[in-house]
Amino acid sequence: MSPEPAVSYPDVHPGPSDADPLTDDELSLLLAIPRAAESTPNSTLFRLPLGPHPSMGFVDATCAEVRSIVARLASTWKTKLSELLRKPDESGCEWSIGPGTTICIMVEPSFHGIFHLLAFWAIGCTVQFVSVSDPSVGIDQLNECECKVMVCSGFDEEWIIARGSEFNGVIVSLPEEEQAHILVKNEKHGHATPVAFVHFANFHVLRFDPSVFVDWAKTLDVGAITCSSGLVRQIPAAMLETHAEFFRSLFSFAFTGSSLDCASSSVFERLGIFITNIYGSSEFGRILNSSNAPYTHLRPWGDTPAPLVRAISEYASDGTRYVELWISCKTSLRLSHHLSNGGVPVKLEPFPGDGPHKGEPAINLEDIFQERTIVNESNSKIETVYIHAGRHSDQLRLSGKGYGNIDAASYEAALMSELSSRMGQSDCCYPWTIDAVQLFGGNMPCTALIVQLGSDPGLAEPSGTDLLQDFVAGPLYKSVVETNQTLGFISAQRVHPGKRMLLIGSSGTILHGPDVERLSGSCPLSVTHKRTPKRWENVCKFKPWLDGLDFSEP
Repeated sequence: MSPEPAVSYPDVHPGPSDADPLTDDELSLLLAIPRAAESTPNSTLFRLPLGPHPSMGFVDATCAEVRSIVARLASTWKTKLSELLRKPDESGCEWSIGPGTTICIMVEPSFHGIFHLLAFWAIGCTVQFVSVSDPSVGIDQLNECECKVMVCSGFDEEWIIARGSEFNGVIVSLPEEEQAHILVKNEKHGHATPVAFVHFANFHVLRFDPSVFVDWAKTLDVGAITCSSGLVRQIPAAMLETHAEFFRSLFSFAFTGSSLDCASSSVFERLGIFITNIYGSSEFGRILNSSNAPYTHLRPWGDTPAPLVRAISEYASDGTRYVELWISCKTSLRLSHHLSNGGVPVKLEPFPGDGPHKGEPAINLEDIFQERTIVNESNSKIETVYIHAGRHSDQLRLSGKGYGNIDAASYEAALMSELSSRMGQSDCCYPWTIDAVQLFGGNMPCTALIVQLGSDPGLAEPSGTDLLQDFVAGPLYKSVVETNQTLGFISAQRVHPGKRMLLIGSSGTILHGPDVERLSGSCPLSVTHKRTPKRWENVCKFKPWLDGLDFSEP
């Protein structure tokens, strides 16, 4: 029987000499922190889990927070190590802490010690790690390299006592409040901007004069504002200009709730007011954002997995296309949390796009975006941005001063009913029917309307006829006004039949409306087999007309 082979261990590092500096890699990592804190202080540097399961959540540590934590720990450890390593008979002499001092971090889970590792590097110490699978061998190696201190966490008292009998140095137990995620949470609590919340029992009380919102912010001397975009949309451009200096002084001016239109983005850009336009949802948090002009150009957050992209149109001549964004179960911690704990209804579908995620359970955000490739002016890099184009659903949300959602389908149904009734009661016998109707308004200051007539294939389009003019001035105009009143549409919500209504034939021929020269050729409404409008497709098709409408009078 052959004897058992001797177990050989790699040569033990003798430990650093008194003059040994940090390695190049250690130094580059350490110096990256203050540089990042200066250039991008609010960017996330570490995402630390709050527990062993993803559903327990996480806490983000920004570059500025990491620098603050490491600097504080470095100062604390330098004092503590001097006291721990001082010899009893040398009460007046301090141990030289820095190069030549070896510290072992034995922490489970290991990420709990990340800030202490950086702090030890910051004061010039060499940090050693040993395997916990066979701690006796690891302790022998630490003794050979004259390790002075072992920092432990995640082990019971019996384990600590056993290691203390083997280790020639000092064992320091890491308290819970010095674990990485707790340090970050305490850092946020200690340096957070004061926040004031104003609660309203009735949402309609928010319909106050925009000057009140500005007065509150200035009176409270706020340093940052985070609010619904509905409040921001109420502020006229002239008022923003008057108080531009105050808004420019804010540390942060962020809002969410609905997308920003091009006109508002231009106002902020012209006045030099820096904002953060956030696209997200209550269920999944922030998804896209824009913190540089133009503020309509949304980008995925750098610290979260980008949503999945599914193309729903071909590339246009300018290189743009329209896409859907989906949230995958595999990449979203929030979605995983909701699925694990319930409480939030989610509708999972197999992701229909191409690529490695095809067929994976995911959620469609139900919004349409224009995907555009641009060159970033700050760093000359090519990047992809997303411009919110509208929703798949029948809900419209204005970008002007109107509050709440508009149910486009309800308006269209009410208008068609009113039109059919008036046409039936008219003395004129109109040789056409109402083929399709679509209300527009997503990301627009006011609503707009397109009505498509249907006629017998054997009849010519009624363009320019007296009968058509009678129809426009009679049943059509009156039906639009009546529907506005019936549904309570006022101000920006109501359809202005003179300025923002287009009448077309079933083949797409332009029959009546303002600024029709911006539409070239036949342009019919796209509808489903059930004759309901294909909303996003029509938004794309009629965008030249919609972009040039007169919104001066709601």
